Amino acid sequence: MEPNFLHKINDCTLKDAPDRLPKLFPDSSLPLPPSEIFEELCSGSSPLYQDFKWVGCPDLTAQSTESQLVEFLNTLGQRMEQILHATKSSLPPTKRRWMICRDMEDASAAWKTSIILTSQPRRRWSNVHVHAELESSTSDVVERLANGAYHIFSAQDNRRFVISIAFLGENIQLYIFDRSGLVITTPFHIHNEPQDFVRVLAALMFADRATLGYDPSIVENNKGGRYIEVAGNRYDIIETLYISDGVCGRGTVCWHVCHNDKFLVIKDAWVVKIVKEKWDPTPCTEAETLERIKGLAGVPLLHDVDIVTVNGEWGTDALRICLRSRIGKIDKRIHQRLVLQPFGQPLSTFASRKELISVLIDAVKAHWNLWDTKTILHRDISVDNILLVHPDDMPPSTSGTTVEPAPQDSSSPPLRRALLIDMKHALRTSSAQDNGPRKGTLPFMAIQLLLKGGHQLAGVQLHHHLESFLYVFIWLCVHYAGPDNAERQNFDISQSRLSCWVNGETYEKNGLAKDATMRAGWKTHVLDSFSPYFEPLKPCATAWRQLWLDGPVKFTHNAVLGVLEDALASLDATEDWSAKDDPEGYGKKMGKRKREIDEGKENGNGTGTGGHDRPTKVIKSQKGKPSAPSSAPHLPKQKGTPKASRIPVPTKPSRGRAGKN
Repeated sequence: MEPNFLHKINDCTLKDAPDRLPKLFPDSSLPLPPSEIFEELCSGSSPLYQDFKWVGCPDLTAQSTESQLVEFLNTLGQRMEQILHATKSSLPPTKRRWMICRDMEDASAAWKTSIILTSQPRRRWSNVHVHAELESSTSDVVERLANGAYHIFSAQDNRRFVISIAFLGENIQLYIFDRSGLVITTPFHIHNEPQDFVRVLAALMFADRATLGYDPSIVENNKGGRYIEVAGNRYDIIETLYISDGVCGRGTVCWHVCHNDKFLVIKDAWVVKIVKEKWDPTPCTEAETLERIKGLAGVPLLHDVDIVTVNGEWGTDALRICLRSRIGKIDKRIHQRLVLQPFGQPLSTFASRKELISVLIDAVKAHWNLWDTKTILHRDISVDNILLVHPDDMPPSTSGTTVEPAPQDSSSPPLRRALLIDMKHALRTSSAQDNGPRKGTLPFMAIQLLLKGGHQLAGVQLHHHLESFLYVFIWLCVHYAGPDNAERQNFDISQSRLSCWVNGETYEKNGLAKDATMRAGWKTHVLDSFSPYFEPLKPCATAWRQLWLDGPVKFTHNAVLGVLEDALASLDATEDWSAKDDPEGYGKKMGKRKREIDEGKENGNGTGTGGHDRPTKVIKSQKGKPSAPSSAPHLPKQKGTPKASRIPVPTKPSRGRAGKN
């Protein structure tokens, strides 16, 4: 969860945007023009609007309850539905109804009473079309609506934007959240401007899903599955692998897909539109970086790339088209899709200690190849950004960049190879400057970067990236009881002696505390936190840490590879570990592994609709704990001061993929 979430929303908010209602809900998007619907509502023996007021509308300036408002909205909606039926207008396949929302099944904390529009009976963020709040003032409505938008974006993999409503007394404002920020419309009066109210209500209850902010390019087939077209090719969605937390930003979603019997990954993100000078060699987008590194061993292969357009619009500035003079520094974002291969599995699914060390060797070599052959720094080494791939599925590499597999017994199953993914922060830097805004994931950031407030240091500091690899290794050793994603049941890093890796008021304090654990607290804080399975790898961890203590002159790729290769040679080809005999609180609980949360069980977190009318498998979590299979407790990228947020949002795992974030 981004610690400066609300501050970031406020920084990219356009308030009192005029004439947004016809732009959001043009007559062409409605079953009937608002004027015709309103005329019918005013006629008949029981008109719903008379004497310049809506009949049955509670006094919203008094202590009206949400239930009274919901009853009025549904009554008005039913009457509109009758009018549309009579005129043979098209209607959504499933009815949308307003509901009181108190406790959401897929929220990580109790939810204050509010209002939702949904087509499903279950109160889940994955089912919410629109979120509304009834308030007497704007005091905390922005925070509550932003919180709702956060949950909707985090639970639904097909959202372009989210529409929220603030009932402020008898005035109504729309809050439209997208990846560039927030647009707040000019308020209108529910009684004095009835046709505006009819336009909004008719659109939300009866317009197509694209009008509500859903992505129409994600299509449901006649068998209940879904597919996406990218650059003219159809990709059938197997499952949703990853949905990033947050509202503003890239909004990354990853899907496992199939095309012509080949398994691939689609990475969907809203990238900043940057106009660069022709002489500037720095890649501006991940697609450009992937094009540049094609043929390099150990990195994804770009299969397809496309810009998503809806009704001829391809970016987040469609709502801001008449407000350009007021946009200021708000990012303009383009909706981009990358099709990547191969499909990989999380690092936590390593099959043995030998495979884990072998994969880390691969990843370090791939990192060096990026810099040595393409002068590209990855700048975001984390447990989520190293995947495991069967050797036969690895993309072919050009001569001179091949990463040779580790030696192994020919009778043993082949060791999987490492895939270094997520090039969004990668920087081509022929001028040898690794400076600028901080890039990285908090627990894996180098201590010196934390001490500098999270900013990159001048010059290419390759040892900082090797330090991140060390933290990835330690992270696995303390979080997992054994191979195959066997998470420890008796370890919580936020409550351990390594809590400073994930908690802290500032980057500087994080850095000081982390430095203490790596120096004076190395044995008591770090090594003693290793699970028993990783006992044979403690010498490797200690030798790697010694390179860090020796400084950048000795802390090189070759030195790290030497430590890892020595560790690989010392490991036995066979292991006697078993989940049944595991001492880390796992053994008899084997039947209740966290991975079962995502196996379709009706426990409130197994399956969800992801915003669709039919259930589809999506990533969920349970009370802040990651569902499995997971590569580790997912840690969102920290964009500012790493302190606790007021907005409770469940963490999410990341799973097999060829790119994320």
